[in-house]
Amino acid sequence: MNELANDLIVKLNKKFNNIFEERIIELLYIISRKSMSTYQLSLTYKNFGDCYSKYEMTEEAIACYESGLKLNGVLPVKRKIKELKSLL
Repeated sequence: MNELANDLIVKLNKKFNNIFEERIIELLYIISRKSMSTYQLSLTYKNFGDCYSKYEMTEEAIACYESGLKLNGVLPVKRKIKELKSLL
């Protein structure tokens, strides 16, 4: 499921599509309820945050980065979160 979410994020990065976005959110919800590596899930949240950031969806990007950071305290997104929050 995590691999599918990452594949959809790659597609979403190429062209934003609400259906892909909704499916990714659904998959992340399902994955977070299963016993899966929090490290892998944190990287998926980072990738999703990067995608949102690319499309200047600041609040959504921050939420993804913060979710990833909760799962992996050393995820390299703290500077990015600070930059995005300064834009709000």
